[in-house]
Amino acid sequence: ILFISHQWLGLKFPDKNGDHYNAICRSIIDICNRKEVDMSKLWVWVDYTCIPQRNRTMKFAAINSLPIYASVSTFFVIVTPEAMHADLQKLCNAATYQKRGWCRLEQMCRFMKSGVDNMYIFTDHLKELTEDRDWYSESVRVFDGEFTDPNDKNYLVDILISLWCHVYRNYENGVNSLSYQVISADKDAIFPKQYFGELVEYAEEHFTTIIQDNEEMKTAADSFNAIKSLREEHADESPRGRVFML
Repeated sequence: ILFISHQWLGLKFPDKNGDHYNAICRSIIDICNRKEVDMSKLWVWVDYTCIPQRNRTMKFAAINSLPIYASVSTFFVIVTPEAMHADLQKLCNAATYQKRGWCRLEQMCRFMKSGVDNMYIFTDHLKELTEDRDWYSESVRVFDGEFTDPNDKNYLVDILISLWCHVYRNYENGVNSLSYQVISADKDAIFPKQYFGELVEYAEEHFTTIIQDNEEMKTAADSFNAIKSLREEHADESPRGRVFML
């Protein structure tokens, strides 16, 4: 799976003039050549075609699955060639993309689950994100990003805390990943108390106990169910109560 992350270039249509389409095609060809991937076996996830646009129920169900696709993708490509927004007549580029909260979320999901390997950014050519620590160190500050509706931030708590527990559990098992290093160094900004309360500390304590007691959590669903139980247990102490969106 190749996941495409991009900023829409229009209010209703994401790429009216085909600027991103051309960049996506070039990215696919480049990755298939670099990684010796058979293009006929490559699946590409792009929001406008993979999220139903007319049926609201299906649309929001697909949006809720977006972090999963981002986190499990084999390749992750940020598409940010310079182009004009068709309706606002403003220049869009890597800088404006990086300001968007939902764009940061997509990057964060992939980074926390699989690290920065096979993550790329396309401006005028394809570049590996391993070459740009400043970029992904900023990306993980999802709550500092811009959201059209700031209330959307409430829906991200369970997603991010579940992924952090995946990273933290691996660390406790001896895997000192890049994602653990980057996130643990900036944890207060990445998990602001306004939204997370003490949930991060509760979760870390919970998973440390599980590991010390040699209990197994075999799947991501196990991790999420554990977080769900913690949210219910500490709901009165959480600034935002309980929201289960994953």
